[in-house]
Amino acid sequence: VIKDSQVNLFMDDISDYEDILKDELRPSKGNKNKNSYDSNKKSRKIENQINKLIVMKEELEEKMSSLENIDNFQLLEELSNKYNDIKKEISDLENEWIDNSS
Repeated sequence: VIKDSQVNLFMDDISDYEDILKDELRPSKGNKNKNSYDSNKKSRKIENQINKLIVMKEELEEKMSSLENIDNFQLLEELSNKYNDIKKEISDLENEWIDNSS
Protein backbone atom coordinates (compact mmCIF):
# COMPACT_ATOMS: atom_id res chain seq x y z
CA VAL A 1 0.00 0.00 0.00
CA ILE A 2 1.36 3.39 -0.95
CA LYS A 3 0.13 6.22 1.24
CA ASP A 4 1.65 9.54 2.30
CA SER A 5 4.80 8.87 0.27
CA GLN A 6 5.40 5.62 2.12
CA VAL A 7 5.13 1.99 1.08
CA ASN A 8 3.61 -0.36 3.66
CA LEU A 9 2.76 -4.02 3.57
CA PHE A 10 -0.97 -4.79 3.73
CA MET A 11 -1.59 -8.17 5.31
CA ASP A 12 -5.39 -8.20 5.49
CA ASP A 13 -8.01 -9.29 2.98
CA ILE A 14 -8.59 -7.29 -0.21
CA SER A 15 -12.19 -6.62 0.85
CA ASP A 16 -10.81 -4.93 4.00
CA TYR A 17 -8.66 -2.75 1.79
CA GLU A 18 -11.72 -1.75 -0.25
CA ASP A 19 -13.50 -0.73 2.94
CA ILE A 20 -10.54 1.36 4.04
CA LEU A 21 -10.44 3.15 0.69
CA LYS A 22 -14.18 3.79 0.75
CA ASP A 23 -13.91 5.31 4.22
CA GLU A 24 -11.07 7.59 3.12
CA LEU A 25 -12.85 8.74 -0.01
CA ARG A 26 -16.22 9.59 1.55
CA PRO A 27 -17.02 13.24 0.86
CA SER A 28 -18.75 13.75 4.22
CA LYS A 29 -15.45 13.17 6.00
CA GLY A 30 -14.00 16.44 4.69
CA ASN A 31 -17.19 18.32 5.52
CA LYS A 32 -17.15 16.94 9.04
CA ASN A 33 -13.60 18.19 9.58
CA LYS A 34 -14.50 21.62 8.19
CA ASN A 35 -17.60 21.80 10.36
CA SER A 36 -15.55 20.73 13.36
CA TYR A 37 -12.95 23.41 12.60
CA ASP A 38 -15.64 26.08 12.23
CA SER A 39 -17.28 24.94 15.45
CA ASN A 40 -13.97 25.08 17.32
CA LYS A 41 -13.24 28.50 15.90
CA LYS A 42 -16.64 29.78 17.01
CA SER A 43 -16.19 28.21 20.46
CA ARG A 44 -12.84 29.97 20.90
CA LYS A 45 -14.41 33.28 19.88
CA ILE A 46 -17.20 32.79 22.43
CA GLU A 47 -14.66 31.86 25.13
CA ASN A 48 -12.70 35.05 24.43
CA GLN A 49 -15.88 37.12 24.72
CA ILE A 50 -16.75 35.42 28.02
CA ASN A 51 -13.25 36.05 29.40
CA LYS A 52 -13.44 39.76 28.55
CA LEU A 53 -16.83 40.02 30.21
CA ILE A 54 -15.55 38.25 33.32
CA VAL A 55 -12.77 40.83 33.63
CA MET A 56 -15.33 43.63 33.26
CA LYS A 57 -17.56 41.97 35.86
CA GLU A 58 -14.67 41.71 38.32
CA GLU A 59 -13.81 45.38 37.80
CA LEU A 60 -17.41 46.32 38.53
CA GLU A 61 -17.37 44.18 41.66
CA GLU A 62 -14.33 46.08 42.89
CA LYS A 63 -15.96 49.45 42.20
CA MET A 64 -19.19 48.41 43.91
CA SER A 65 -17.35 47.22 46.99
CA SER A 66 -15.13 50.29 47.22
CA LEU A 67 -15.64 52.27 50.42
CA GLU A 68 -15.44 55.57 48.58
CA ASN A 69 -18.53 54.65 46.53
CA ILE A 70 -20.61 53.35 49.40
CA ASP A 71 -22.64 56.56 49.77
CA ASN A 72 -23.04 57.29 46.06
CA PHE A 73 -26.35 55.55 45.42
CA GLN A 74 -26.71 56.77 41.87
CA LEU A 75 -23.28 55.38 40.93
CA LEU A 76 -24.00 52.11 42.74
CA GLU A 77 -27.26 51.75 40.85
CA GLU A 78 -25.51 52.33 37.51
CA LEU A 79 -22.77 49.87 38.41
CA SER A 80 -25.33 47.34 39.56
CA ASN A 81 -27.27 47.63 36.31
CA LYS A 82 -24.10 47.18 34.26
CA TYR A 83 -23.13 44.25 36.46
CA ASN A 84 -26.47 42.52 35.89
CA ASP A 85 -26.28 43.15 32.14
CA ILE A 86 -22.83 41.59 32.01
CA LYS A 87 -23.94 38.57 34.05
CA LYS A 88 -26.83 38.01 31.63
CA GLU A 89 -24.54 38.36 28.62
CA ILE A 90 -22.10 35.85 30.13
CA SER A 91 -24.96 33.43 30.74
CA ASP A 92 -26.22 33.84 27.16
CA LEU A 93 -22.73 33.26 25.75
CA GLU A 94 -22.26 30.18 27.92
CA ASN A 95 -25.49 28.76 26.55
CA GLU A 96 -24.40 29.58 23.01
CA TRP A 97 -21.07 27.86 23.69
CA ILE A 98 -22.88 24.75 24.93
CA ASP A 99 -25.15 24.71 21.86
CA ASN A 100 -22.14 25.14 19.58
CA SER A 101 -20.31 22.26 21.28
CA SER A 102 -23.20 19.82 20.81
